[in-house]
Amino acid sequence: MELVERGDELEGLHQILEDIQQDRGGGAVLIGPVGSGKTAVLHRFIRTATEARTLPLYAVSSRRERALPLGVIEQLFTQAKVPFTVRDRLLGAFASEAVPPERVGVTPVQLMHDVCQTVIDLAEKQPLVIMVDDAHHCDPISLDCLAYLARRSQNVPVVIVFTTAIQPEPFVFAGLADVLALPYIKRIDIGLLSAPGVAQLLGRRLGGRAAAALADQALWVTGGLPALVEAITLDQSANCPEAALHVGPHFRQAFLQCLYRCEYSMLELARSIAILGSTAGRDLVAALIGSGAEMLCAPAAALEQNGLLSDGRFRHPQAEAAVRDSIAHEERKHKYARAAELLHYGGAPATTVARFLMAAEGSHAVWATTVLREAAEHELAQGDLAVGVSFLNRALQLASEPHGRAGTLALLAEAQWRVDPTAASRHLSELLEAGRQGFLTGRQALLPVDWMLWFGLIDEALQALAELNRSAVRPDEDMQAQLGATARRMSAFYPALAPAVEAMGLRQPDPHGATANLELEAGQAFGNVLATGRAEALDLAEEVLAAAPLNGRTWNAIGAAISALILGDRCRTADTRLASLIAQSRQQGAVTWTGVLTALRAEAQLRCGDLAGAARLAEQALQDLTATGWGVAVAVPRSVLVHTAVALGDHETALQQINLGVPEATHHGPFGIVHLVARGVYRRSVGQFAAALSDFRTCGELLVAWGMDYPALTAWRVEAARTHLCTGALADARRLAKEQLALLGPEHLRTRGICLQTLAMASPPDARLELLRQSAEALEQAGDRWELARTLIRMSEAFRMAGQGDQAGAHAHRARLLAQECGAPPGALTAGPAAALEPAAGATAASEDREPAVLLDNDDRDEERTGERPEEVLARLADLSEAERRVWTLAASGLKNRQIADSLYVTPSTVEQHLTRVYRKLRVSRRSDLTWVLNAALRT
Repeated sequence: MELVERGDELEGLHQILEDIQQDRGGGAVLIGPVGSGKTAVLHRFIRTATEARTLPLYAVSSRRERALPLGVIEQLFTQAKVPFTVRDRLLGAFASEAVPPERVGVTPVQLMHDVCQTVIDLAEKQPLVIMVDDAHHCDPISLDCLAYLARRSQNVPVVIVFTTAIQPEPFVFAGLADVLALPYIKRIDIGLLSAPGVAQLLGRRLGGRAAAALADQALWVTGGLPALVEAITLDQSANCPEAALHVGPHFRQAFLQCLYRCEYSMLELARSIAILGSTAGRDLVAALIGSGAEMLCAPAAALEQNGLLSDGRFRHPQAEAAVRDSIAHEERKHKYARAAELLHYGGAPATTVARFLMAAEGSHAVWATTVLREAAEHELAQGDLAVGVSFLNRALQLASEPHGRAGTLALLAEAQWRVDPTAASRHLSELLEAGRQGFLTGRQALLPVDWMLWFGLIDEALQALAELNRSAVRPDEDMQAQLGATARRMSAFYPALAPAVEAMGLRQPDPHGATANLELEAGQAFGNVLATGRAEALDLAEEVLAAAPLNGRTWNAIGAAISALILGDRCRTADTRLASLIAQSRQQGAVTWTGVLTALRAEAQLRCGDLAGAARLAEQALQDLTATGWGVAVAVPRSVLVHTAVALGDHETALQQINLGVPEATHHGPFGIVHLVARGVYRRSVGQFAAALSDFRTCGELLVAWGMDYPALTAWRVEAARTHLCTGALADARRLAKEQLALLGPEHLRTRGICLQTLAMASPPDARLELLRQSAEALEQAGDRWELARTLIRMSEAFRMAGQGDQAGAHAHRARLLAQECGAPPGALTAGPAAALEPAAGATAASEDREPAVLLDNDDRDEERTGERPEEVLARLADLSEAERRVWTLAASGLKNRQIADSLYVTPSTVEQHLTRVYRKLRVSRRSDLTWVLNAALRT
């Protein structure tokens, strides 16, 4: 160790050497903190003593050898430089004066006399300097002998120097206190380094600039102990010595070395403080050690004086970790278990006790499982998912009682759901059985039903809900509310189940808790937005979001409220809310929530016209969860990708997403509508107009059958109208657009703008401009920049046809700027899907009833096809089943058998069987005849 600020101490020792040159004895006791440089000072003094022609004898005491009688004396006088005669003489004295068992702890006077006389005789030949390092660990007999010698060495050329660390008592043995009382024995105190001293020591290793930058931090972390300061310099990176202070393995090792040189009571106190961490109050530490609090005062003060603690705490987390990790594994577990027990019965929070139970790797205490569960619920509510799951895993290991195990498993599965729905679904069977037996109730009992709905297990979910309803013979208010809420979600997810759900006679939610109220209000807002689109419902959705923190109990409420805002055309508000919620869910590690919220934000940005942003978010959402983990909701991000790809002319990406498909159960609910609309938009963009119309009509049929034909949910009529525009069937386009407009509420601005845009393009040229102005106004208010750009480019064309070139140029310029903001490439407004919505070539208001050019055969030779009049063939369409009708429509649109199979999620073999029956029932023999029949049906 390099010596800094130790000049006075060395000077004091040099003065002792002057006394020995005059045949006078003396000595010194160096007292200072462990690691303060006492040993370094002693070794520097050895060199000086050697140069002064004295015989330096050095020994170091150890706690492990304190019980070894005469261990230090043997070290001193069995060194090579001690004459053999002296060593033999002392060994003989040791043997003859062995301490009998009945007098252990009492040093024989004759032994002390023999040692003293041997040393004095040796000093007559050459002055002696005897040095004992860490004398506080010296064995009692050696210390007694040396003290005996010190009392008789005033006029003998013998110098005795002891070093001792600051200990709980000033001196452990009375012999050392006697030495200090002698007038010719000096007391030399060695203190901690000052700030300039720390900077000087750092500067020798790291340079002046680094020392100046790190000195204050190093002073606090090390307490001014030179041993720790030197260790800090070794931990600093050689490449960036001026960076923030790095505390690493060298510091940890040095700290332990300092601590091990202290008295055992100090070591035990430090270990207990390290175990208890921030909970380490004096009484708790005393209880953990098993002693009275007053007994800790002396060792605590000694640790402070040694610079190892500050206000009863370690100065740096690495010091605490080093001490904690140094405890043997089994002992450490025992200490953590004992600490957990003390904290539990002392009324500490469950989260605090749980951390000690985790470190103890379990507990046999009956209260441990309850505490871990309570702590897990708190952590999950606060958003610390990883900690909550770890608590629940340990609680599940300890749980033995059925109710406790079931409740713990439900909490664990719910937490796992937030990370990986597939992993959580593995617990479905056990949770359902627990619910049937009454071990779970309320929200926990109904969780498996919600998860089965997510994965499309429709029949299983319905059966489980019915069983839980029957098993709840006397359901409490919470169970009744949860049964009703789950039934409501089931009917919303899968409307065809509504009659079966109603037949169960479940009471509708009548909540009494704050969280349940939020879910009910969000559900009401969502329903009212679908039915009316009024501002009051949207305001209620915003209020729910403002009041709902993101956690497991509010998740359904948040999802319903956000969906209400998106469907109610408050997409900018939804986007802002979602950005905040996604940040929270990422911070919590809730991957599932993050994925769902990201998909919803993608939908919101799509409706705002941000094509590039929506595509990016949809791709991110699909990366957050596996396709299996998404369940039926996978239709949302995939449909967003289809819409954005079609808008940008990327048909390959759109087809890729379409071909990935969705689970079969998706088609039994609103998610299936989302998928069908996206597929129809894609098919229209590639000229498959009949197939697109089939998708849109299927949407309408399903929504009407489910009683959910709400314009906010999907404007399928507008999409069908746009498809008719592409084929030149302007009357159909205008009729559907007007039907859609009649269904819209005052808040459906975006859908209104798109309807007016479509209606304008299906109207005579002289009527278009006013309709397009209304469209632009509605879309401006709704905030959909992409649809606004499409309206403006059509207004530009209308102005140009009216001879208003300036207006045409201005509107075209703004349309291109908006398209650029949306992430669309140049020309996207006048190519691909934008152009596809223009009326077919030659279509006018006068010719609006003519057949779609791509589908109709205009050679008027219908009878030559089959030898029958068209109406005779059409009459046989009623014989087709619903499945056969779907296959016929797609085949007539030009799709191959494999494509039809992929579209309907059946096998090619099934398609072939359906087609065989279609040929037979329609009495046709060629695939082209199917197209002829379809054309005739469309004309009719």
